[in-house]
Amino acid sequence: MVTTEGIRHFMELVLQLQALPASYWLGWATNTSLSVSSTMASITELTGFGYARQEVAIEGSSLEIDSAAGGTNGWKMTFDDKTWAASGGDWSLALWCFITTVETGSSGKLIGAEPLNEGSGVALNNGQSYDKGIILLAEPMVS
Repeated sequence: MVTTEGIRHFMELVLQLQALPASYWLGWATNTSLSVSSTMASITELTGFGYARQEVAIEGSSLEIDSAAGGTNGWKMTFDDKTWAASGGDWSLALWCFITTVETGSSGKLIGAEPLNEGSGVALNNGQSYDKGIILLAEPMVS
């Protein structure tokens, strides 16, 4: 899901109202639900035990932009998998992977989010790891 903030961000890039950031950042959230109107202020992010947002560098990444799955008229952006690992303790259940414009804090833009593990979430025990990127789907609006 691409958020309203994410659509605005991409439109500002197209109109050259802002520069393309060097990186985006993937994170995990424990929220039970997120919507297109969600922002970074509405994210409840995991903390502790080795958790940190993962950098997705734009240059040199294998970011793919393609037509959306299922023959729709939308588009799909696929960002590389990153390895997430619990260290020193267990992680709480995370239900969402999100992508933002900032490494830490809630001042950035929430570009989009995707349910983790098809909505059932992921909780890592100490020493476990999990590979996860993010796929953002966007569909044209019908008037």
